[in-house]
Amino acid sequence: MDGISLTNSVANVYRSWPPRPNVYGSRLHVACHQGALECVELLLHQGADPNVVDKDGHSPLYDACVGNHRAIVKKLREISAHAHLSEAEAVSILCGLVKDQKVEQLETWALAG
Repeated sequence: MDGISLTNSVANVYRSWPPRPNVYGSRLHVACHQGALECVELLLHQGADPNVVDKDGHSPLYDACVGNHRAIVKKLREISAHAHLSEAEAVSILCGLVKDQKVEQLETWALAG
């Protein structure tokens, strides 16, 4: 990705990021949700906590999985990020994906561990 594209990616994340991160999540949550890999890498390089949780207890890894952003899931798992799901939540998500035959998303969640 060239410098202009990365700048645009970062600008999109900052525009999308609400002013109350403790309620809505961090910039890393937004970048993971949007699938902005280069922005995720930049935020992690700058010290963003990959295990920070939003008001619902969801981590950036969770957001990457929900968005089916495999490259981001792999990047976060390389640095030992966790989805922070209870067993009940994990079962509910996986059963729903199986029921709806969403194979690609199942594979993404499998990458998350």
